[in-house]
Formats: sequence, C-alpha cells, structure tokens
Amino acid sequence: MLVPFVKHAQASVQSIQAKLYVLLCDAELLKPKQQAMEALTGTEKDVIAGMATIVFARYNEIMAVAIPVAILLARKGLASFCATKPKG
Repeated sequence: MLVPFVKHAQASVQSIQAKLYVLLCDAELLKPKQQAMEALTGTEKDVIAGMATIVFARYNEIMAVAIPVAILLARKGLASFCATKPKG
C-alpha cells in the first residue's frame, strides 16, 4: 500500500528538482544564476524557508514536498545542485 505513495513522492521530487534547476541554475555554465545566489543568502534556516516558499508558491506543491526539496538543496548546496543537470 505504501509503494504507490513512495513512487508518487519520488516522481514529485524529481519534477520539482528539474523545475528548480531551470529557475535557479545556468544550464550552460552549470552554476547558480546570480539572482539565485542573491536570493539564497543567510542562515540555513532562512534558505530552507525561502526555498520551501518558492516551491510552494511557484509550483503549487504541498509543503510535504516543498520542505524536503528545500532541505535537500540547503544540504547539498546550490553550487553543487547546479553542477549536475537533473535527469528527465
């Protein structure tokens, strides 16, 4: 019973990561866009709150998806996130 939910959640996260990549990263240079760097300065808590807000507001995703994606980005780092294009 849990398998369909997990697969749906994984697909949602991958979709959001791809969308965020376009929003935040320069795909040719494989690095963050300047405006993304400016928007994501501050404490880790501020960055997570900002990213969750972007995901929730821009892509109308539920916070149950937005918060883990934001935490993933905060932990991985924006430069590291942008260095690898998402699959799909």
